[in-house]
This record gives sequence, C-alpha cells and structure tokens, in this order.
Amino acid sequence: MTAREETSTEARRRRHAAAWPFTLLVLALAASAPGQPQFTQVLHGVLDGRSEFIWNGGQKYVYPAFGDVDADGDLDLFLGNFGDVSFFRNDGTPRSPRWTFVNRNHLGLDPDDHWPAPAMCDIDADGFEDLFVATWNSELLYYSASPTGLTLVTRNFIPDIGGSARLIIYPEFGDLDGDGDFDLLIGVSQREGPAPEPGLSGTVLYYRNDGTPQAPAMTALGNALGLSVSPEFVVTPELLDLDGDGDLDALLGTGDVWNRTQYRFVRFENVGPITTPSFVSQETGFLASHVRPDVPGLNAEAVDLDSDSRTELVIADEWALHTVLRLPSTASPEWEPDVSLLSHFESRADYPGSSCTYDIDDDGDQDLFIGAVGNVEFYRNVGSPATPHWRTESLALLPVPDGFFQAGRSLYPQVCDIDADGDGDMLITGEYANNRIVLFENAGTPSSPDWPVDSMIDNWQGISVPHNLHICFGDLDGDGDLDMVSSNRVGDASGTVTSLDYRQNVGTATTAAFAAPVSLQAVPSYPPSFDGYHYEDCVPSLADLDADGDLDLLAAAVMSTQFRSASWINLFENTGTATAPTFAASPDVLNILPFALREAGYVLTSDLNGDGQADVLCGDSDGGLRYFQQASASLSIGPAGATVPSGQALSLATPSATGTVSWSLIRNASGATINPSTGLYTAGASTEVVDSVRARDDRGTPGDLSDDLIGQAHIHVISPASIAQAGRAIIVAGTRSADTLWPATDFLAQTAYQALLARGFTRDTITLLTQTANQDIDGDGLNDSDGLATLATLQSAIEGLPPGTNRLFVYLVDHGGDTAGSGYVRLNPTETVTGSQLDAWLDALQTAQGTDVSAVIDCCRSGSFLDEMIAPSGQDRVVIASTLESEDAFFTAGGHVSFSDALLGAIEGGLTLGEAFDLAQGAMDRYQRAQMDDNGDGLYDRDGDGALARAWEVGASFTAGSDRPQIGLISANQTLSGGVSTALVWADDVTGASAVDRVWAVVVSPEFQPNPDDLAEFPIEEQLTQRELTYDPVDERYEVTLTGLTSLGAYKVILYARDVWGGVSFPKQTYINQTESTEELILLASDQAYDANSPAAWSSQVIAYAYEVALARLFPPANVTVLDASGNGILEPQDSPPTEAALLAAISGANGASQLTIQLVGPGSVDAFQINASDTLTASEL
Repeated sequence: MTAREETSTEARRRRHAAAWPFTLLVLALAASAPGQPQFTQVLHGVLDGRSEFIWNGGQKYVYPAFGDVDADGDLDLFLGNFGDVSFFRNDGTPRSPRWTFVNRNHLGLDPDDHWPAPAMCDIDADGFEDLFVATWNSELLYYSASPTGLTLVTRNFIPDIGGSARLIIYPEFGDLDGDGDFDLLIGVSQREGPAPEPGLSGTVLYYRNDGTPQAPAMTALGNALGLSVSPEFVVTPELLDLDGDGDLDALLGTGDVWNRTQYRFVRFENVGPITTPSFVSQETGFLASHVRPDVPGLNAEAVDLDSDSRTELVIADEWALHTVLRLPSTASPEWEPDVSLLSHFESRADYPGSSCTYDIDDDGDQDLFIGAVGNVEFYRNVGSPATPHWRTESLALLPVPDGFFQAGRSLYPQVCDIDADGDGDMLITGEYANNRIVLFENAGTPSSPDWPVDSMIDNWQGISVPHNLHICFGDLDGDGDLDMVSSNRVGDASGTVTSLDYRQNVGTATTAAFAAPVSLQAVPSYPPSFDGYHYEDCVPSLADLDADGDLDLLAAAVMSTQFRSASWINLFENTGTATAPTFAASPDVLNILPFALREAGYVLTSDLNGDGQADVLCGDSDGGLRYFQQASASLSIGPAGATVPSGQALSLATPSATGTVSWSLIRNASGATINPSTGLYTAGASTEVVDSVRARDDRGTPGDLSDDLIGQAHIHVISPASIAQAGRAIIVAGTRSADTLWPATDFLAQTAYQALLARGFTRDTITLLTQTANQDIDGDGLNDSDGLATLATLQSAIEGLPPGTNRLFVYLVDHGGDTAGSGYVRLNPTETVTGSQLDAWLDALQTAQGTDVSAVIDCCRSGSFLDEMIAPSGQDRVVIASTLESEDAFFTAGGHVSFSDALLGAIEGGLTLGEAFDLAQGAMDRYQRAQMDDNGDGLYDRDGDGALARAWEVGASFTAGSDRPQIGLISANQTLSGGVSTALVWADDVTGASAVDRVWAVVVSPEFQPNPDDLAEFPIEEQLTQRELTYDPVDERYEVTLTGLTSLGAYKVILYARDVWGGVSFPKQTYINQTESTEELILLASDQAYDANSPAAWSSQVIAYAYEVALARLFPPANVTVLDASGNGILEPQDSPPTEAALLAAISGANGASQLTIQLVGPGSVDAFQINASDTLTASEL
C-alpha cells in the first residue's frame, strides 16, 4: 500500500473506528465556562426526506417577496413575519436554489411594525432589485439595493396613504401600462382610527409611474382599476399573466381577518390594451382547493423559482408558505402542486403549543410530538439516535374532545411512562383557562402505542391552576418514580407572576400520587418588561445538563404583551444530589441560548443527536421550533455507530480519553454484554433493535462526576433476514496510467464500502473490485478486496450472483467519458466498461432472476449512461449519473467534495436512494448537474423521475445512521473596488455530533473553465483553490482572508466543514464581486427582423437583458459597448447604431483588455450575420 493510499484509507476509517484526539478543540471551548453547558443553534434538519430549515422557528402572517437583491443572477427571499422580515440569500443557482438563512430581523424593524409585507422590484433600473416593506401603520418603507447592501431611503415612499386612518397595506409592483417602468398597487384594509375615506378599505389603490425606469414619479389614481372586495375584508394584490395574453391580470387574496373566515382568491382578468389596464372580476373562489378558508393572511407571490420560463405561484397565509403551484401551460393545462420547488423556511404547527420527545416506537431514537389546537401532531424519527430524520406521521394524532380545554387554544403534551409499564403515556394540559391534566394511558405496547380517547382520565390527580399549566417529569428524589415540576401563574391584566412548584411523587413507580406543591424557591428571571399591559409565563424542563448525575432545571421565562413577546431560558443548576435537589433562588444563567427569543417560548430537553448530552428544543408562539445543540466538551467513541448481526463482537475505543474510562449499556435491547473496562461489546440474541453504549472518562478528580467527559455509541443489531433483505453490492474503483486521481477514487470506494456496512451489508455480500488484491477497509484485520477491477471480474461479479438475489447496488467511480454518444468508465489503464456492456449484463440478471437494480456512476460525462441502461420491460432499475453527458465530474479535496461523498453520506445517514440523490444533487449543483432515470425512458426529468427511487432503501431498513457537521451562518456577499483585492470570509455556528477538525473554502474564480476535451476523462480534482479557515476565539468563528482577487466578476466561495470521523458538511456559498478589471463586452443588435414573429425590437430586448446581466456581474458601464438602433426605447442610450464599421471600431478599442466577449443578436444565414440592411459579417471576417 502506498503512502497516498494509506492516507485515503485512514481518512475514511476514522469515521467508523477510534477517534483521533481532535476533541481538544471542543475542550478549549468548554474551558471558558466550567460547569455551564454551551449551546449553538442548528437550523437544518431532514423532514419527509428533505433537508430544510425545520429548526428556524415559526413565522406568523407570512408574506414572501422574491428578487435578486445582490445581483448575482438568482432569486433571494425576504419573508415578512408578524414583527420582522427574515432574509434568505440564494447561494445556489437560478435553476437550483440553495438558501442561506442570514438573520431573522434583517431590516432592524421596530416591534411595533406589525405585519410587514415586503415587495421587490428594480425601481431605479440599476440592476439591483430594491425592497419595499409595508406596515400596518400605513407606511411603505423603501430600501435601495446596491453592491454594498440595502439602504433605507424613506419610510413613506407613498405619503399619507389613507390620510389619518391607520391602515394595513400590502404592496405589489408591475408594469401595468406597458411603458417599461414599475407601477404600484396597494391593497388596503381598515385597522383603527378615524373613519377612512369612503370606499378605501377593501380596495386596491393604483399608483401609475409617470416617471422613467431610472426616476420613478408615482401618480395617485385611487381605485381607478376597480379592484375591490368587501369593505371589512383584508386584500392582498398580486399581478401575473394568468391567461397568456401578454398583459398582467390580478389575483386578490381576501377574507374576514377578524372572524378568520371566508378566505379565498378573487381573479380579475385584464381586458384592456397593453397601455390601458381594465379589470373584470372572473372568479371569486379561484384555486379554492389550495386555500385554507379559515386561516388568515392569505397572499400569493408569482415567481419563476427554477428559471424554466414557467411561472410558479407561491401561496402563503398566517402560518406558512404552504403551497407552490406551477402555472398551467399548453403541455400541462392544470395547476400543478410541486413541493420540491421551495424549501420549508420555518417549522410550523397551526396555533401551536409546546412539544415533547419520547421513543414511542421503542427503536432507540426520539420521536417528536407537538401540541396544536385541540390536537397533537406526531413526527416519527425514521433516522437513528445520532441522526434524526423526521417523517410527518399524523397531524391529528390525538384529537381531544371539545369542552376539556379552551376552544381555539393550544395543547401542551407530555409523554412519559407514568405507570412504569414500559410504554409512553400521554398527559395533556392546555393554554389559558380550564387548566388541569388529562391523562391518556397507553393501552398499546412499547413499540405500538394506543391512547384510547374513551378511557382518558380528566383532571388527573386533581391538579389545576388558573392559567397555563405547564408540567414536566423527572426522578428528583432518586426513588425510582417520576416527580413533577409545574408552573403556577397568578395575577390580572396589570401583570402576572409565575412560580415553579415541586410535586413529589409519594406513591410508587406504577401508581403515582403527588404531595401538595412546594415552591422550589427558584424564581424565574424575565426579559425586560414592555410598557403597558403584560403577563409573565414560565415553562419548566428537567435534564442532567452537566452530566453530574442529578437533574438540573430549565425555565422558559416569557414576557408578553398583546403583540410583543420575548423569552429567556433560565438555568437553575442542581447543587444538591440525585436524591435531594437544591436550586438557587436566582438563575445560574439568565439565558443559556445565544440570543433571546423574540416570541413566547417553550422549552424541552432531549438528546437529539445521541451524544449523551441534553440538547434544547424551544417551541414558540409562532408555530415553530428551534434546536440548540449542546456544544460542551464530549468524549469521542469509535465507532460512533455500527450495524452488526446478533452475537458479533465489536471493540469500542476512546483514544482521546485522558483518565480512566468506564463502559456501560444505557440501552440494552438485544441482550448484549460489554466489558466495563475494555469496551468490548458483544451483541445479544434480539435483533432489529438498537443498543446504546456510554463511555465516561474520569479525567479530573477521581469519583467526581462533574468534571468527567461522556460519549455514546449506538449499535444496530440485525438478523440474517435483514442481511438478506439488503441484497448484494458491487463496488468498482478504476484507474488509469499515471493516475493522480487515484487517492480520491480509492477514498470514495472506501466511503461506499463503509456506508454499505452501516446499511446492513457484510463482507460476504459486498464485492469490491479495486486496484489492489489486499485491502483492509474496516480495520478488522481481514482482506476486503475481491480482486482487481477488470472487464472479466466485473462481468463475473454480476453473472455470479447467487440465485434469489433480490436487490443489487452497483457503484462505479473513476475517469470516464463519452465516445460517439456511448458512455464509458475506466476500469484499469487498458480497459473500460461501456454503458451498453453494463446494461447487457444487468438485463440478463434481471430477466433471469427479477433482481431490482440500482446503479450509481460517478465519472465525467456519466449522464451518457442513462439512455444506454434502460431495464427490461417490467423490471425496476434506478440509474444515477453524477453529471450531464457533456459535463466533467468534480472530485475536490481528495474526494470529500464530490457527488459520491454527498450521496453515500446521505445513504449512510438513512435516506432512501431518491432522497440521497436530491441532497447530493443540491450539494453539487454549483459544479455539475446530476441525473437520474427510474421510469425507464433513458432520460432525466425532474417531474417524471424519482417516485421509485424515493421509496428505494439501500440495505436493510433497520440500520444505523451517521451524522454530518453543519455550517450555520457565513459571511455575506462582498463587493471589492478601489484597488482592493482581499476579502475576509467567515463561518459561524459550525456544529456536529462529533468534533470539527477542519473548515475550508473552495474558491472558484470568474474565469474558471473545466477541461472541455470530451476525451480527457479527468474529473476536476484539485484545479480549484482551497483555503483553510482557522478558529478565531475572539469572534468565536472560523475565518480566512482571501487574497489576489483581481479578476472582474463574481468569485464563488464555497465553505465546508469536516468532523474527526471524516464526515463533510453540505456546502454553504458566498460571492465576492470584483468591480475593477479591463474586461470588455460588446453587444450588437441587428436592426433587421428575423421573421414576422421576431422583429428587430426582439434583438434589442435580448441585448438589453444581456446588459442587465453584465451590470449584475458588476461590469463598469464604460467597459460595455452597445451597438443598437436608437430611439426604440428599449436600451438607451446606445454607443452607436449597428454597423460593421462601429463593430470593428469597438473591437479595436478593446485592445489591451484582459478578456473580450461579443454578443451578436439578429438574423443570419449559414455563413453570414446581418448587421443592418447593407452590412453583413462572415465568420472569417470576425
């Protein structure tokens, strides 16, 4: 084995075997605050197979606005909330958005600016889309966008809307009169104050722009367009061409906001000429099946989300962006829902209560319950203890009959085994009045719960309080049963006070009986009170936050008024013992979170990433959840997760430990054993279960738990039937002569091998064809290689599969290409395998055995395999290619940044093949465009392919998953000028289940072009610049200063993080725009028509768009030459009319430019371009 091969092997082995001592990084973090847990926010999670912002808190009265605020060519998102505007920057591409959450209150709005409604348009025609925000104080704030960001120009872009009346207004921009500038509509509804002008409330005001595209001048025309609804209703306007006739129609969202009824869309058709809009009401219940009629805040945003020239309609309301519809077309005449086009930007439950977690299906991980109005929502964890993947199981799990709690208010569920019979019972309290406990005893089993409504116990234990009863359970006195901590709020409209009471369980573990409440003397500390009416609330939670063996107390301290709330999460450390708790009168930490919540908060503690440390989930009154992962020092165990058959031994290790390590089983579902001193684990006889192992490093004072480090590992024990269910796998790692790519190829083959082991495959069910006859990948001392990669060995591996093989997973990685339309991947320096050869072998297998086949090919031009690998009729096959048929593959950072690494990591984490494809495609869309065919037509179609793959599990269904680190916030886009060629790039909130050992940036310069040679076979390995980010303890983030940024245009800076096990985060991207360069651009539009449907003005429109793109790329206008017919009003002013002489002069004038781009648009023939009526230009002349 060569030195480079050894490096690749060890890099992958670290993820599954003993950890290296990079834990020192985490120790340094914890040393600044001994004994106090530290938390960092995690935004992303996997819900229903998609990685989204499920932990970003809720939104209320959601109002979206899409636009390119940073002029990078794709759409960004501003999301209006009840009291702020969130900003999500698009760091992906126009066709494949990838959203980065920048911050919650991006504009710094005052909390009194309720119901902000954003809208975007380039009001000054400078290439940057400006932002407008309406508030319920009749104000329309105007923020001008520029390379340096947003600047507030005025709070009254339209002064005195409604006179002295205080109105709720909603803006919408569009060119209604066909003059090339933006006109404005404002939907108006009455809020309070003096009576409005007659006919004002419930109408849409029209402001015609009588200025120019660069200098708007708005003329108020009142309700001249006749767009109106009932006076008592709210109205939100949206402009779009609904009937394809070239003008803008109107869609009004409306409803009775105070009674929460009759929400609907009203469609108005524009029947006037292009210069004079005239609207006629056509439909009062438009898209009714996609509207929630009893949910306020209905609005819509028309936008092309995926840059396919087909408009989508994003529908939002009080709680969420809940529907995306594709506008009908000739090919698709119906409105088509497409949830794949837009992420969840918030977690949400309609009118939520608090949440809780419990392993309700006894599979070793935590499931999630969220209280809603009159019901409890249930999200099952289908991932693993270390990597939760949530699936929406039921939005009406436990409907509580009417009359038990206040109508229209939220429920607060708690799940615990209150009667010690091994399953989870449900205890529910409610918001506001009628606060007592309702018990639903679990009449099912530990793995299959049943909470019959007809056997519920009302007013359980006779415990009730006047307002907002919040409860939590834990064994505070160490007697083996569950005690209770409850809140008690007292007061009136002038203010309230909440105390925390201890209710000791004086009964038994099976029959609870609680003593009279005793005040804990722990007095919550609240955020500063607001003026006027306010109330306080407090939500308790118990957990051993410092791992010292006793339960600490968290309290969500909420300060609220009618429209404003804020919350701290107080920490009261238990300074007593596990049998005699003691809490200080004041919190030890006022707020354990990195920031105060801007809404009413609820708190629960739960170990969501399986590292043995309690994390924090905070629910909020806007329907959301926020996840704060404990970032305190922990002990790394190797392997952190494994899948083994019953009876197999597994050696666990903690190389970073400095003291005596003790081992224990904290969950023993299989009947396993573990050596308490050595960590040798042996799986028990029970299968399809999870065992959890804890290691404790007694690194400080012997016997003192408070300074110990703990870590956990999770082992899935599976049966021979599960191993058989996984099927068979073939891994092929090819090479070529003098192959500099081999270390990356070898690394990815090993990654595939380890991922398949984690998914229930074994050495006997994996065939590894590589470049060495002896290779030990999993570190058990045995050879994992099945021979060299050749045509003969690959054919033999497929044809030699045993009878009855139900599934086959094939993975090929190396150089590849496309010869005369036929794809191939290299096996060794002298042999390649083509798509047609591979297809023939797989066809024979499927015809003979009916084996389901999935194949993943990662090489250059791998998209050319799709049409050559169509399965026989009636057989299931999924073919995944990492690139288009004309693209190179990227293997950057030794393979860590590649389609394969992202795909295999997602598969190992428990996602289906289709879900893993979606994640990997998105992770690499900045470099290449992955393809998939699972419907057997040999083509990739995003809408037509994916149904089979998204239900396709690779390996056994009950297997371990792994986690990846995450990057939270990154530096914003930057613009360089004045000779500056350096920029500071940073990454913050870098988290992971294991310690992070590397954060780095891949820098793609504006002029970067992959190797265009179709026969080059070379993936883009190390052609891109990589820069390391180092941790700055002052700013508490990772930073690097990039230098030499001298090329004109946008540098893409793509950030990654890697943990000590080799897991790599999904990327985050920022741009650095260099505005000073000698690059030149010439745009020429012929003054001749192409045909009757394409007049000369069409050519002018094309170069006008090209000019806007150039400005967006920060071309100095002086570096752009425009040759176009003057006076057509499309792109003014021009440098010269289009003539051959003018073109030659422009080319001569570009002498000395670092780069010259010429775009010619107009009619032509095979050998000539028609510049004007008399001038033509041949290719040789050019």
